Amino acid sequence: MSASTNMRVLFFLPNLSSYLDRARTLMEVSQGLDRLILMVGRLDAAMDTSAYHRFTLVDAGFRRGNRLYNLAKANWLGRKLVRSQAINILHDTFGTFPPLFMIKRYLRNVTCCSSFFTLNGWRLRHVWSDVPTIRLLMHPSTAMMYYGLWLEHLTCRYADHVIVQAPGLVARLKEYVSQPRARVDVLANSVDTDFWRPPPEHAPNKDVDDTPVRILFIGTIDRSRGALVLIEVLHLLKLRGIPATLTMVGAWERLTRGPAMDLIRQYGVGDQVLFAGQLPRSELLDNFHRHDLFLYQTNNDASPRVVLEALATGLPIIASHHPGIDVIDPKGESIAFTEYGDAERIVDLVDTFSSNRREWSERARIGRQIAVERFSCKAIARQYLAFYRSIATSQ
Repeated sequence: MSASTNMRVLFFLPNLSSYLDRARTLMEVSQGLDRLILMVGRLDAAMDTSAYHRFTLVDAGFRRGNRLYNLAKANWLGRKLVRSQAINILHDTFGTFPPLFMIKRYLRNVTCCSSFFTLNGWRLRHVWSDVPTIRLLMHPSTAMMYYGLWLEHLTCRYADHVIVQAPGLVARLKEYVSQPRARVDVLANSVDTDFWRPPPEHAPNKDVDDTPVRILFIGTIDRSRGALVLIEVLHLLKLRGIPATLTMVGAWERLTRGPAMDLIRQYGVGDQVLFAGQLPRSELLDNFHRHDLFLYQTNNDASPRVVLEALATGLPIIASHHPGIDVIDPKGESIAFTEYGDAERIVDLVDTFSSNRREWSERARIGRQIAVERFSCKAIARQYLAFYRSIATSQ
């Protein structure tokens, strides 16, 4: 990618270790810009940037748990960089730069953008609406949705562009935020297909295998991401005589753990479920390689990148229809779709997998191809560059 004049971007991410794929995408984007500065709240991982001469990594030095200090530090440093580096595109994530957006009239020729990776207002209306507000506020992880909702409204008021990851998410945002359509843009999630890849010896399984189907879930373990549905699926598989195990990787959502454990005891499937906790990136890759099926149900996420990771590693996928997942494979060439929470349909699909693994291996091969061609860091970098160029030409 050749550099284009008059595009100097300051991009913010909360840390590096959780967003390595996005950081690698931004490195690719930088090759088409005059400069891209990535400010991270915490520089908690190593990344070789030596081959990307227009890319700069800046550590904001956030303090854990000190939200007000971090907000002030990011905006002070952001303003300093905007002025010293002649930044003309300020790209925020997770509601960190609204204070800068509010004074943008004092920042010469700066376009303010913000990417929403969660839609807190939609969650509160459609996911957690049956939970009393007082109960939500008792749990910090869920109470933060109200803070996130306030930031979403503030950002939408002052930003020039708001970005979501799939066309179907635009309507969800506009349902609770008054925002002109012309200012809402779509930039898809990316996946590092050089890291997330199939195991070296990735051969199709035989048509029928009497070993248990090893099912994998990765994500926050809560009811809105199908935790109770997955346990129901395991129970139904047991009733049908289809041997299966379930590995759940991720942290618990506090309101879900009790009901999930009750359901496991009720169905007597405790010996078939493994809760692996949160794992580092390398162990996540190993889990993709050691399982047969990736199962993901959600009515919560904006655009779950973990589905892209499963796709890139060549793992067959069963997932619920959701705007952020449908956009990955709109024709269903690789992903086997269900309606959210349809345990019977999921069990039917697991049954077809267990009796015809070669066909599912072909679907997984197509999935890997989709990930490389449409969602790799280089592919999504082209989307970002087109977006930034559209901004530059209108400044």
